[in-house]
Amino acid sequence: AVKPLDSAVVRRALSQAIDREGLCAKQLREAYAPVGGLVPPALAPEKLKPWAACSFDAEAAQQQLEAEYPLRENGDRGLSVSLLVSKHGVDMKVAEAIVEDCKTLGVKVTIEQLEWADLAARVRAGDFELACMSWTPAYPALDAVAYPLLHSSPRAGANVTGWKDADVDSALEQARGERGAAQRDALVLDALERAGAAVPYIPIATRLHATVASARAEGFMLDPAGLPHFA
Repeated sequence: AVKPLDSAVVRRALSQAIDREGLCAKQLREAYAPVGGLVPPALAPEKLKPWAACSFDAEAAQQQLEAEYPLRENGDRGLSVSLLVSKHGVDMKVAEAIVEDCKTLGVKVTIEQLEWADLAARVRAGDFELACMSWTPAYPALDAVAYPLLHSSPRAGANVTGWKDADVDSALEQARGERGAAQRDALVLDALERAGAAVPYIPIATRLHATVASARAEGFMLDPAGLPHFA
């Protein structure tokens, strides 16, 4: 909702400049896997198309910015953004990789570290440009990912981006009124595809979990993040 990130071209260029595979292999030591959109691979049906903006393509990223932010002789584009990160967890590792990838693009990214409560308050207030955050859906379904992250209504809960699209809102609302799974998924997939063109988020990675259980274990629940609840 703020310049320069109110431009889908800028958001797409930043997203394509990020080497997700390298980030997951090096900084995150393969505890995470790169993603091609908002939906974790475990929930992705065959019809779900990956977002083009999630493909690592430094050359395409350069070309997209050239018209509005031409590269200067010193390798800079006069384009800078701030990135809020938590002081804890893996955020700084992710942020440092993003800074280096964007530097290659000619974009300066400034990191601001905050305690989690302060970061959450800034994000809820819309007082940020970029923020590094993780999120887990309430249950494992396409709708549980798409509706909270993409619907513009404050009741949706997780959409703090300021991005709005009437067609996406309509598709998600229709999906919640559909009893048939195929029709419901088709509407959600349409909403996700529309969002992929606008890039309101820059998806990076999904956490990987290895769960080992005895053949005698039964009756416990796996949550959407893949964590078992033995209670």
